[in-house]
Amino acid sequence: DGLTRYHKYSLWAIPKDLIHAHILLLGLLEITLTKYNGKLVPEEHRTEDVRERFGLTASFIHGIYLCEQSILTGLYLQAGTLIRQEFEALTLLREVQEKKRKKGRPANPTNAPWKAKMYYGELSAIAHLTDEKIIGSIICAHHSDSGCYASVVPQFSKENTIRLYGFHVSLLLRLFFELKDLYKDVYGYEISERENNILDVVSSILTAQGVFKEHPSSSL
Repeated sequence: DGLTRYHKYSLWAIPKDLIHAHILLLGLLEITLTKYNGKLVPEEHRTEDVRERFGLTASFIHGIYLCEQSILTGLYLQAGTLIRQEFEALTLLREVQEKKRKKGRPANPTNAPWKAKMYYGELSAIAHLTDEKIIGSIICAHHSDSGCYASVVPQFSKENTIRLYGFHVSLLLRLFFELKDLYKDVYGYEISERENNILDVVSSILTAQGVFKEHPSSSL
């Protein structure tokens, strides 16, 4: 059907290295979650902060598949909203760890990891339907003698696909580090050399693809 066709277009358009980075991160997350998910939290770590960190991490994980499929099937506005939520979850996790969390308030973009607040405006524009690039790709999807009009069917855009997919993969990378910190604090988890090497490969891919301006190793 139409969505399957867009899915194929997207997989063709996205740089193979970015897809490889996504697969590597999902593998790391699966291995780590399988080892620790559901494990009893030691009594001394049963704090409100730890509870909130578990909840925020889970909220991100719940949306990973939906976010990826929204991008691949051309649902860019929906994907942008999901990516914005991923960004929000990661910023809130950072605020909890740094004791900056204000209960009942949205995340402050100045607390975003990797100094990523520069992306906050762009992600908010997507979520609030004010991103002209994405809106324009929908509004002017068709042209006829009577002018251009909006398509009710998702329209494939190579630029939007790559841009949003890159955002999503970079946030998955940050999620792993948040999960690593959480499991280290609660269970004493230590990252292995092999896992570090994989993360370095992913970071290098994101840098080469222009998602990061420079390798983020100093911020990890």
